[in-house]
Amino acid sequence: MTPNIQNIIDEIKALDPTLIFSAYKNLFSNLKPSFCKFNLTPGHKILFRVRCHTEGDGNYFFNNISDISYRNDSFNIKKFGRCNQPFQSLFYCSDDEMLSFAEVSEIVRTENKKETAYHTTSVWKMNEDLLATSIFEPDNIEVSNSGLIYITKKCMEQLDLTTHPIEKDNLKSLLKIVATEFTKPSSLDNRVYLFSSAVANYFLDTTGTENERMDGIVYPTCIGKSNIRSMGLNYVFRPEIVGFGNKIEFHDAYRSRMNKRGFDYNQSEIIRMKKANKYTGEIYW
Repeated sequence: MTPNIQNIIDEIKALDPTLIFSAYKNLFSNLKPSFCKFNLTPGHKILFRVRCHTEGDGNYFFNNISDISYRNDSFNIKKFGRCNQPFQSLFYCSDDEMLSFAEVSEIVRTENKKETAYHTTSVWKMNEDLLATSIFEPDNIEVSNSGLIYITKKCMEQLDLTTHPIEKDNLKSLLKIVATEFTKPSSLDNRVYLFSSAVANYFLDTTGTENERMDGIVYPTCIGKSNIRSMGLNYVFRPEIVGFGNKIEFHDAYRSRMNKRGFDYNQSEIIRMKKANKYTGEIYW
């Protein structure tokens, strides 16, 4: 009989903080839950990634693709992120440029009073099919995302066809718990990301029956604002599939100044790169 998973998760939350992440990983290793798999096809999505300019007044340029791609300084990643562990670099991006901006920008956060900031937006294209799974659309939200509702529906239908030690109703309940926990608001409290990081690593590390490995995960924004939540979807990919001649390839970049006016945002001072050297990564503005 499958145990009450919500009770187990509540017990894990009460553990010593140093044990929580390992406990979550062990939970998923023991349950080995099935999850939905589907292909993202080239030409279907353009991916965007935004990096904030945090030094000085922000009026400068990033001069190498490595500065706007996934982090190459893994040993300096000391905290958990939405999907990553400490010392683990992953490629975060979105399929909407404004959503990508909203996920990282200081001027979107309610606790920050800044009203203008510089950002560099990089544009990435898919060269091959990408094998992905998805975090479902949570039940307890005020504004839904139509794209994720469609994915969730199709995934539920796919799970109905699977045979697995976890009863199907319990499996669906588990994946809904994952959706709720995964989309908790961003926080400076490192413990908020222990669950989502453990889930993401379970998905990305699991090898299927045909020896296939997940390329990435589709997941919703944790920002509750209606004009942001309905924009698009977030993605996280393994960094080894990113780069020139790889499954995901750099395509373009531009620097801009984003201005906040009430609840609206607009870009100004947009400067596009002239070209990039695919061998050295140097960007020419």
